[in-house]
Amino acid sequence: MMTNRDMASALFNIATLLRDQGDNPYRVRAYFNGARSLMRRDSEPMAAPLRASEKALPHPKGVLGERVQKRLKELAETGQMPLLAELCEGLPPHIGALMQVPGVGPRTAQRLHDTLGIETPEQLMAAARAGRLQRVWGVGPKRQAQFAQLSLFDDAEIRMMAA
Repeated sequence: MMTNRDMASALFNIATLLRDQGDNPYRVRAYFNGARSLMRRDSEPMAAPLRASEKALPHPKGVLGERVQKRLKELAETGQMPLLAELCEGLPPHIGALMQVPGVGPRTAQRLHDTLGIETPEQLMAAARAGRLQRVWGVGPKRQAQFAQLSLFDDAEIRMMAA
């Protein structure tokens, strides 16, 4: 089941990629605000209402606009977001591969690659188990432990969790 955190992560990744590409700042802000809004609604799951609703859900002005809700509805129904996939097509292969791991966005993926040469989820898990990730800016002990625990899952499950 898709959690609010999973949906917020997808929106955050879209916003970051759009910002890095120099897209319209208002569009970028809409995706960042949508991600923050979903994180605040952690106790109120949004996936089921989005799947069941034929039209946009009522929302306070400026939060979860119609386009953002449309993207979330796609994600809730299919488990995939075509806009995110489209934005990832233009990225180097190692960044796209690392973004399949929950908790890794485009900037973290780039830092992992630049600092340690990590290009695949398997290499990330091996580095986490070896304790080498703390050399990467933004990765502390908690995040390293999170990545080390991913070794319990096989590659298909990691991709499913990230979708």
